[in-house]
Amino acid sequence: MQLVQKCSLTVLLMQGNVGVGVGVGGADGADGILTVAELIRCHEDSNSKLFFVFFLHCFFTIMHLGINFLLVLFASAFLPTNSHLVYKKYYPETTIERLYVPESESRWKVKSEDYTPYDYTACPPNWKCDPDDPNGIKFNEIDGELDRHTFVKKKYKIGPDGRPLNPKGKTGISGRGSLAYWGPNHAMMTIISRGKANKEYYVMRSNRTTTVDAPFLIEYVKKPMVQVFPPTLYQIVIGDMKEIFPEAAILEALEKFYKESSVVYQGYYTDQRNTDNAWSELTILEIDDPSREFFNVVEAKKLTLPETGEEVIFQWEELPEEQVEKKIKEIIKRSDRTTGEKMLHRIRRAKMFFQKQGIHGILPVLNDFVSNSIGLTGVAVTLASFG
Repeated sequence: MQLVQKCSLTVLLMQGNVGVGVGVGGADGADGILTVAELIRCHEDSNSKLFFVFFLHCFFTIMHLGINFLLVLFASAFLPTNSHLVYKKYYPETTIERLYVPESESRWKVKSEDYTPYDYTACPPNWKCDPDDPNGIKFNEIDGELDRHTFVKKKYKIGPDGRPLNPKGKTGISGRGSLAYWGPNHAMMTIISRGKANKEYYVMRSNRTTTVDAPFLIEYVKKPMVQVFPPTLYQIVIGDMKEIFPEAAILEALEKFYKESSVVYQGYYTDQRNTDNAWSELTILEIDDPSREFFNVVEAKKLTLPETGEEVIFQWEELPEEQVEKKIKEIIKRSDRTTGEKMLHRIRRAKMFFQKQGIHGILPVLNDFVSNSIGLTGVAVTLASFG
């Protein structure tokens, strides 16, 4: 038997953990036994081929990932940054009809003399709103206690009348609408959970919210980059913690929440109250307390939401993580994301997965990947040897 054939069979036997120096040839098996010199040559030859094929495998894998990444960058840079949003005919709680905007004319750079939308600005009761005249407001920066930056793009444009322009395009109605602020109105949804084996989520229930379709509270905040809870949830969590922990421990806990919170999504939020000059953006955070160190003191609460006057109950419930993930996807799906934003979301979810798994969870995944790669490479070497 030729040395090449002996080598290929030996590689297969080594992968099967059978050993080396086994008879595979003639009737007495003598022809298939490798001598020490042949074994050394076979080992060197198979190792070099294994390395070469494995190198090619890694090279083409990296090339594939690189090409996909470049395609994402191209799509983000050159394709339209806003797909066409379809709003309802009438603005919420009014008889004001939106002007229909064809998809071909939805972007601001497309000028249309026929585009003369109704101008509507109204401040909801008990809300503190921007002045009706936006001139003098510091857009695209921190304006006092309010963050007027956007998560949709680097900066939003300001029109010749001093009004900010919706980064997702025309909506069929101008003005501030019934939103509180000109430009971005930042909303926040914080998902808090505790425990590990029997994981519980702090959910909101009411007569209108009796299913898992909408169990998490969304409220407007002033500084989404530094806040970790919307106002109502902050009062509940910190209020209960004050009953048990000293102030120093609470401050330490808040710092821990801020550092360890996972940003699931930050971007445009499709709210029917959005206008050409005022729009909602959403931040979704996840804060987990697997050891129940802090959230174990947070109890069920019955209260009235300040914005809507709705009576709700906050309580701990065991929910499958798949159900929570589904809810998040439903919200994000309505957010009109660009290709780049979708890619960023996938990267964030992957990062969160590895953070949750830890090194003990990552190693088995890597081990499986390496084992499969070596197994496939070994087969390739064997076939190459017979060729």
